Amino acid sequence: MQLKDLLERLSPAELADLLAEYGLELQENADATAVAGLLASYQILGRAFFELDVFQLLILKWLVRQPGYEAPWSKLIDEIGDRVSPEYVVEELHDLRRWGLVDYRASDQRGFVTTFAEVASILPGRAIALADFLPTRSSEELRAMCSAIGFPKPPSLKDERLRAIVRALSDPAYCTALAGNLATPARALFDWIRARAGQVTLAELQRYPGGGAVAGDLAWGGYAAYYTSFYTTRNRKSEPLANLLQLGLVVPIVQIGGWYAIGFAVPEEVRVALEGGSLFDTDALLPPKLEPAEGARGELPNLTTLLRDVGHLLGFVGAGRCEWRQDGEPYARSLQALGKALRNPDKAYPALLWSLCVSAGLLERSRRAGEQFIPIDVVEASPPALFDRLIDGWASTAPPATQNPDMVGIIILRRLQALQLLGNLPPDTWVTKDSVEQYLHFQRPLLFPAPGPKSSGVTSAIEWPALRRLILAEGETPNGTAAVLVPEATQRLLADPATDQLDGLLPWEDTWVVQPDRSVIVPPNIHPQALLDLWGAAELEENQGASIFRLSGTSIAAALNRGIPADDLKQLLAKRSRTPIPATVERLIDDQGQRYGRIRLGPAQTYVRTDDPALLDELEHSRKLGALQLVRLAPDVAIIDGVAPSLALETLRKAGYLPVLDRGAKPVGGNGPVPGSPAFVRRLSNFFMQLMSQGEHASVMWSTGQQSRHAIVEPLDVWEGQLYARDANTGKNLTISLEMIADAVVADEVEAAR
Repeated sequence: MQLKDLLERLSPAELADLLAEYGLELQENADATAVAGLLASYQILGRAFFELDVFQLLILKWLVRQPGYEAPWSKLIDEIGDRVSPEYVVEELHDLRRWGLVDYRASDQRGFVTTFAEVASILPGRAIALADFLPTRSSEELRAMCSAIGFPKPPSLKDERLRAIVRALSDPAYCTALAGNLATPARALFDWIRARAGQVTLAELQRYPGGGAVAGDLAWGGYAAYYTSFYTTRNRKSEPLANLLQLGLVVPIVQIGGWYAIGFAVPEEVRVALEGGSLFDTDALLPPKLEPAEGARGELPNLTTLLRDVGHLLGFVGAGRCEWRQDGEPYARSLQALGKALRNPDKAYPALLWSLCVSAGLLERSRRAGEQFIPIDVVEASPPALFDRLIDGWASTAPPATQNPDMVGIIILRRLQALQLLGNLPPDTWVTKDSVEQYLHFQRPLLFPAPGPKSSGVTSAIEWPALRRLILAEGETPNGTAAVLVPEATQRLLADPATDQLDGLLPWEDTWVVQPDRSVIVPPNIHPQALLDLWGAAELEENQGASIFRLSGTSIAAALNRGIPADDLKQLLAKRSRTPIPATVERLIDDQGQRYGRIRLGPAQTYVRTDDPALLDELEHSRKLGALQLVRLAPDVAIIDGVAPSLALETLRKAGYLPVLDRGAKPVGGNGPVPGSPAFVRRLSNFFMQLMSQGEHASVMWSTGQQSRHAIVEPLDVWEGQLYARDANTGKNLTISLEMIADAVVADEVEAAR
C-alpha cells in the first residue's frame, strides 16, 4: 500500500490536520499524489519518528516485516498477546495514523493494520535483518547456506532459497537447535556477540581471543572477498566467525556504499527467535514507572542566584573585562576569571551562563572594534519573564560548537522534548534519576538512547547540568541513589510562560548600600541592569547571597577611560544608594577625575600635550611605552611619529595612564560619548552630513581590525551606519563603518594647525 492510498481516504479537514502536524498547509487543488510526494522524504516524514515512543516504533518495525507491509488486525493482536490491552494498541495506532504513518481498522472481521513503502524506506532504527541482507548474496552462496543449516536438498531458485533460510532461522525451535549444535569456539563467540547487544565492531572483535586475525583480514582483504571465500576454501569453515556467517546466525555490517565490514550483528530474525519468538518481547510496550526516591535530599535550583549571576556576566562583558578570540568568542581564561569572581566551584558554570545569555539574546554581536559581544538592556524584564527567556533561548538554540549541522535540529528538538516531558513529572516529588532516564527513553527513543552502564563513558543525551540550573533539582537518597525533582512552581512557568509570579523567585530590588570603606553591598535579587551599571565602576569581591563590590582607583580609572565622567559616576552610585554617598567615595572619584585628561592627544601627527613637563618626562622614560617614540617639541608638547591618536590613546591607557583626546583638536567626540557608542555614531553622522552640505573635507581616523588608518576624505553619503567617501589623495572610494571611527576633524582645521 502507498501513502497516497491513505491520503485519498481522508476528508479535506483530516488532510489539513495531518499536514499541520508537519507545519505544512494544504494547497489549493493539491491531490493525494502531490501531497504524498511532498511528505515522502526523510526531511518531512522523518520528523514524525522523533515524536514516537518505543511501542510505536516496534509496531512499525513489525509491519515492515509483513508481506506488503500489511497484516490482519487479529495477527497483530495475537502477536502482542496480553502484554498490553487492545484499547492501548488502538491509542498508539491512532497517534501513528495522525502522522500518516499507518492505517488500520480495529475489527476482528476484515480488520487490518498497514504501513507504507515510503515509511518503510526511511524507518530509523531498523535492526539488521536477513531479509535485507540475503538478497545481495549470489544464488550459489545461498545454496551453500541452505546446505550448512541442514537442508538435504536446497530449493533450485534463488528467491525460494532466500525464503527457506529466513523461515528456518525465524522458527524458535529450529534456530535454538542450530545454535545449540555449534562447536564450542563458535558458540562462545556467538554468546559473546549476543551479550554486547547483538552487535560488535571490528575494534571490539580484535580484542576477542583469536579475533584479531579475522579483523585484520577484513580490514585489508575486504568483506566481499572474505565472505565469498567461505564457499571456495574448505579450511575457512573451521573458523568460529566463518561458521556463524555460513549458518546466518551472524551477518556482517557493511558501510553504505562500501566493500568492507565494519562490524558484525545477530540478525533480527535470529534474535527474536532466540529471545521468545516475538519482536514485541524485545522492548517495553508501556512507559516505565517512575520510582520514588525515599528520603532523598538535594538543593533546589536557586533561580534568584541564577538571575543574579546572569547580571554579573552582562556586567563583566559590558565593563570590557572579557577577552576575545579571533572567531569572536570569549577566551576560556576570561570565563574562568568570571567563575573565580562569582566564587562558584563548578568550572563549567561560567560557560553555561555564557551559552544561556547568548541563546536568550542577552548578548549580541557587536561591530565595535575590540568588542565582539555587547549586553542588551533588560530594564523592563520581570524575574519570571527573564527566567522564561533563558529557558526558551536554551531550548531553541543548539550549542555554537555543534560540528555536525544535521545535529542542530535534533539537539533543539531534544531540548524541547526534555522540557515537555520533565514538565509532566510528579511535582515536588523526588524520583530516581535512572527511572527518569528510562522514562525519557521510552517516550522518545530516537532522541534519548537507552541509558547504558554508568562506567561506559558515553555522554548522556540528557543535558543534566543545564537542566539542573533551570528547572530541576538533583540529590541523593541515604543509600547513594541519584534522584531528581521538578518544583511545582517551575512546572507552572513551563505551562504558562506569561505568569508574573514564580515561587522561590524574589522580585527585583534596585538599590544598594555604599559604605565608607568603599564597598558596595548589593542584595541577591538586585536587578541585572543595576549589576550591569555597577560592574562599570567597581570590582566584584564576594558573591555569596549578597554581592560585595569594591570601589578602587583602578576601577574608577577604568570607568573614566570608558567614557563615564566623574560626575556621572557619582550620580550612578547615588541614584541606587539607600544612604548618602560617603565622603571617602566622593574623594576617590574626585581624585581620579582630576587626573583624568592631564595627558591629551590630538590628530596632528599624533601629539601629546600635558600641563606638567615632569609628566611628559615620565612618559618619555616609561618602559611600558616603548612602542611609542615620543619626540619632544617643547617642555609640555611631544609628537608620536607614525601612530594614530586612537592607538596611542589605547597604549597609554593600558600602561595605567588616563589620557583623553585634546579638545583643542576639535574631535567629533570631545569628552562626550565613547567612540563606537550609539551617541558617538549619531554625532558622526550629523558631522559628515554637515560637511557634505558645505562641500568640505574631513580628516578621519578609523580602525580595521588590528590596524589604525588615517585619510583626508570627501564625504559622499552616510547610510545605515556606513560612511561612503572618496580619498582626497588617491581618489579611491572608501566605505568606513561609523562604529570603527575613532576621530574625525574638519580637514581645513588640520591643515591650519600644521
